[in-house]
Amino acid sequence: MPPIRIRRRFRETRLSIVTDRPDAAERCWIEALKQRVKLESYLRINPSFASSLDPVEVEPQTPEVVRRMASTGFLAGVGPMASVAGVIADMALEEGLKTGPGILVVENGGEVAVSTLVEPVDVGVYTGVEEIRGFGFRIKPQDTPLGIGSSSSKLGAGISLGEADLVTVFAENAGLADAAATAVCNMVKGEDIQETVRRALDKALKIDGVLGCIVVYRGFIGFRGWIPEVIKTPREGFRLG
Repeated sequence: MPPIRIRRRFRETRLSIVTDRPDAAERCWIEALKQRVKLESYLRINPSFASSLDPVEVEPQTPEVVRRMASTGFLAGVGPMASVAGVIADMALEEGLKTGPGILVVENGGEVAVSTLVEPVDVGVYTGVEEIRGFGFRIKPQDTPLGIGSSSSKLGAGISLGEADLVTVFAENAGLADAAATAVCNMVKGEDIQETVRRALDKALKIDGVLGCIVVYRGFIGFRGWIPEVIKTPREGFRLG
């Protein structure tokens, strides 16, 4: 069947799913809710996990969603909550893939986990900068599975300690991309724009599992590593290529 888009929302969890199998979408949504419940239960007992801006060690018996968040936090050098949306997107994708879809894209709060076997997926980017808009990326089957994470000092609800208009990271999974984007965005500050962007890109490519990074700062764009095919697109979000 042709791919469909399904949107689901519960509190802060907002999933947008594109797939050619409706049962995959339902499994993604149920898995996302399960992981949210497990995380909330853990946070009630361990509130410091949610407030820490630094990596946090956890016990081996903690829920997998907590362990993944802690692991990506250590890889990127940030607090575990920096990867919550990306990790849940990953776990939802993995569950949905059990149904054998040709295409499955899970976006959770702007963080994207992609798997496509049959056709490209176009991901549009919104920078918040009028002068830099209308571009995106074409994700091809051979590029996946892939995680895409973004962070901004101006957009979204996440905590940012930097000044970047936008940081987008491509990584082995969405949880890592999410955490790495936060870490890189935190570094982007200062009057020497090009040097600031260079240091931020250096930081990104030193994180294990990061494939490439784009930094937008005060109208300047820097990129390094592997970047998908760049395309013109009229809107943010994702669609089939």
